[in-house]
Amino acid sequence: MGAFADPVTMMDLEFRRHHIPRFPLPWLMYRYIEYLSKKRIRTFAPINNMSAIQGHVLLIHNTDDATVPYSEALRLEKAGDRKQVQLWTQEGYGHSNGHEHPDFWPRITAFFQKYLQ
Repeated sequence: MGAFADPVTMMDLEFRRHHIPRFPLPWLMYRYIEYLSKKRIRTFAPINNMSAIQGHVLLIHNTDDATVPYSEALRLEKAGDRKQVQLWTQEGYGHSNGHEHPDFWPRITAFFQKYLQ
């Protein structure tokens, strides 16, 4: 459910979880991605693009998300325009079950009805 703020931060976290040193494999992988895309990898980071969003954003992040730390949602919220970015924190839900929250669909529907008219 939760979105990461920066792909390098998340990939580094996964490498650490699997006891893979950042050099040489991850470092080479990052350089290869940059070579193929002809862009620095952090260019793709949502945190670096939040301020350019011209519409409203609803971030949904669950406190028990073991895949993407909740701190990533806070970073995204902080990087965006406070008038346009809403963060809905779901207590007690994990990475893939936030849609089971009883307010999930009503909240999504209300957001779209408010901002897509």
